[in-house]
Amino acid sequence: MKPVIASLDGKIALVTGGSRGIGRCIVDTFSSQGARVITCGRGNKPDNLSEHCEQWITCDVADSASVNDMFAQISDNFGKLSVLVNNAGVQVEKSVLESTDADWDLVMGVNARGVFNCCRAAIPLMAQNNN
Repeated sequence: MKPVIASLDGKIALVTGGSRGIGRCIVDTFSSQGARVITCGRGNKPDNLSEHCEQWITCDVADSASVNDMFAQISDNFGKLSVLVNNAGVQVEKSVLESTDADWDLVMGVNARGVFNCCRAAIPLMAQNNN
């Protein structure tokens, strides 16, 4: 049996951490499949970001105020959200003994709190698709 893949045509998709790596591949793939893609990262918009990506937002997903600002921009510009890909992540390549509290806070802030912040902000916009 062939898996059923939902159409992305016209869907509004947010991919966090979409400037490079896996996130960048998701941005490019979703765009090529007809989605209207928004992506974000902590830095400036990459020069080589796909021209099909509709919006870059500078956002630190570990910071709830930054996430709320990003979702306010998405709401203002797109009105709703169909897909959220919580891809943003960081890695500190140190042993436990070498790691600092700041290293721990960075990893947990982006990789755990960031997912929570984005889900909490995305749910109301995504719920609008079901009304």
